[in-house]
Amino acid sequence: MYEKRLLPYRYEFNRDELDAIKACNDAHGFAVVKGVLPPELVEALKHSIRENFAASLHTSHVFLTPKLTEELSTAEEEEADPAAEEITTRTMVDFIEKSDALASLMTYEPYMKIVHALYGNQPVTLNRSAAIYKKPGAGTGPWHTDWEPLEGVYGANAVLNNTGACSNWFYLTGVSPESGGLAIVPDSHTEDWQGFEGFELTENCRSFKPVGGSDGPYDRFDFAECLPLYAEPGDLVIFAERTFHGVFPHNGSETRLSCAINFRPGISGFAECWPRSESTERFIASQPPEVQPIVQHYTGLSFTWKSDQGEAK
Repeated sequence: MYEKRLLPYRYEFNRDELDAIKACNDAHGFAVVKGVLPPELVEALKHSIRENFAASLHTSHVFLTPKLTEELSTAEEEEADPAAEEITTRTMVDFIEKSDALASLMTYEPYMKIVHALYGNQPVTLNRSAAIYKKPGAGTGPWHTDWEPLEGVYGANAVLNNTGACSNWFYLTGVSPESGGLAIVPDSHTEDWQGFEGFELTENCRSFKPVGGSDGPYDRFDFAECLPLYAEPGDLVIFAERTFHGVFPHNGSETRLSCAINFRPGISGFAECWPRSESTERFIASQPPEVQPIVQHYTGLSFTWKSDQGEAK
């Protein structure tokens, strides 16, 4: 059993403590903001996740790509294979293009005040979104950082995760270690972070492992630097793109529903990028005039695009 830990500093804030939220994320690589969303918006997001994942729950797909979600939405009903291994965690990587409820957060002032504060009250661009459907019985999510080096041949994930964007997650059914909750390593978000005593970083600094141990990534929560996070429906969990995080096994009884809508600082595109999908173009065109400056350089996510900088290392 894991208990909620106190640190020498506050990391939980009310939604109007904008300067303190930014200061904690800047200094320690994370923050938890209480009561950001009202109950009716939490319920709308939960409904949207269930609705958008419904077509995939009898398939063998774990990551729902933009192309796949459109195919599933038009496919005839298939019978589940009773002999197939159950898929307990599914992720949708373009959720904002499918969810009016999530898109509405771009005009929800209490949330956008936090977003702008995180970037010094400068203009921002929609960077990416996601939703996760995690059933009871889901296993551990090993320790990792979302950041990827822009070296050799890299993909769209590396481009989007090198923008200085914070990950902003809403755990709509609440989150704790018993319910497949998130754990982070405070202060692991700096470029010169080299791990902690007894552990070393793995190749490309994507995870860590015990010194002299297997290549990892590490999937246990048995070290002092591990901080389990607790949040209620409507709370916002923020962490920097380099912050190391892992996910506890889901030993609860309720499907864990979560979603993220993340922004990067500035309003400009990338020097190199993938073509926007039809879904992305439709989404941008559908947004109201006041949101257009935020989405005009939104790219969506391509699973096939690769850089042309030589052989992968």
